[in-house]
Amino acid sequence: MHKKMLWVSNKIAAVSEPPLVGSITEERKKKIREAKRALFRGQCNCAYWHGIFGGLHINFLRHAIYSELLRAEQIADGLKHAKPNYLDLAVTDYDFDGRDELVISTPTISAGISPTLGGSLFEFSYRPHQFNVQNVLRNIPESYHASSAVPHGYGGGGVASIHERGRDLAPELAKLLRYDSIPLRSLREIVLPSDATFPAWSSGSQPLLDDFRTIEYIPHVERKSGETRVILVGTGNVLQVRKVLIFSPQFPRIEVEYEVSLRGGEAVECLFGSEWNVTLIDAHNPHKFYEASGISGESCFLDSAGVTESKEFRLVDDTLGFRLSFDFPVPTRTWRGPLFTLSH
Repeated sequence: MHKKMLWVSNKIAAVSEPPLVGSITEERKKKIREAKRALFRGQCNCAYWHGIFGGLHINFLRHAIYSELLRAEQIADGLKHAKPNYLDLAVTDYDFDGRDELVISTPTISAGISPTLGGSLFEFSYRPHQFNVQNVLRNIPESYHASSAVPHGYGGGGVASIHERGRDLAPELAKLLRYDSIPLRSLREIVLPSDATFPAWSSGSQPLLDDFRTIEYIPHVERKSGETRVILVGTGNVLQVRKVLIFSPQFPRIEVEYEVSLRGGEAVECLFGSEWNVTLIDAHNPHKFYEASGISGESCFLDSAGVTESKEFRLVDDTLGFRLSFDFPVPTRTWRGPLFTLSH
């Protein structure tokens, strides 16, 4: 989120430069002011910190930040491009880790790809509603997860401050708490044995035959016929995966093509999975639900767990009027489970 803010700030700075010939029009100045105002709102500190009242762990605070940053980015890109349809692709060290990422911007989506982290998506935003569905947070051990009435740093003398007061972790919350060994991203691949079960997967105890989530994919970009193709090739222990991500400036979607091949040796019977970690913010809400073939309704809460098999799977937000749709060429099993974040 912080790196998104820096990215948008640099975009606004670029379109704020005076032209080589002539002067900036009043209308452009107005748009620049609007973009800066949205950027400043997106710099509100509450959601960037590990606050005593939640801070970074509160998803609607992060959503508010992303919403303003996406609004600012839309304005900046609109000032950059004269035509209504455009597709920008930047190869840059987006998160300053010394390795390049790919950042795609169109009128309707913003997407970020990490070739060195499983060729995964670290951002997938729907610009018309300023909504980043990739706004999820990795669970890591925190001091307040331990059941202790006296937290670290409080010596027992005087009155404990709000930052020092301890609290026992409720047993029902402890059951929901699971730590993530790697960052939560989307569009990353795992290979399971053919007898893998949903309960084992959902509990985190399911062994994998191959794990592509953290390996380095080799990227290649092709532009043709109005489309941009990002080709990513990764090599695991058993399989090699070639995935092609197809972007178009006209449509708010990513089309994904997979080619999976055996590296050698005997044939392997397995389950190939594409893992997605996404959010619509309010998971237990009758106006936000999932749909699959013949399955829909108020009981289909987003925080439920289970298995469906169909050619389409949708996460629906009736409050904002949009949906995240997964369309498959053949009936495909979808294993779904909730993501919980524990805040102080």
